[in-house]
Amino acid sequence: MAKKRVTRKKLLKEPDEFITFTGKMIQFAKTYQTYLLYGTAALLLFVLMISGTRYYFGWKEKKAAASLSQAVARYENILSEKGDIEAAKEDFKKIVKKYSGYDGGRLARVIYANICFLTGDFDTAISQYTKAVDEFSENPSVKPFIRSSIAYAYQAK
Repeated sequence: MAKKRVTRKKLLKEPDEFITFTGKMIQFAKTYQTYLLYGTAALLLFVLMISGTRYYFGWKEKKAAASLSQAVARYENILSEKGDIEAAKEDFKKIVKKYSGYDGGRLARVIYANICFLTGDFDTAISQYTKAVDEFSENPSVKPFIRSSIAYAYQAK
């Protein structure tokens, strides 16, 4: 079977597909111009809201990590100077209260519970360790260590 050849004259007489499609798109855009503008604005607003939310949570996470780092440095300083450990305990308590939903606050809770254990406040240590087990539910490698700390706190109590 022989191929049918299309001549140039015939191709030139037919409308160009790209130009036809582009013309239809321009006509559609003119007809629904306001709807397209509102839709584009809504999409842009949605993207800005998502970006802003992600930026805010990242910023809060960095603040929590910085606060935790400062509190750990103060705690180590107090331990080396054999100072008042209650001041360090309050620092961690503030971090836990302010940043409990962030990684820095979760780690501060474990350190705070450990300080409570070392100072003999076993009831607070047990409650903080128990909350920490719930907070670290997505991280199964940390849970055994926290559970063993709960056991030590119950034993010391």
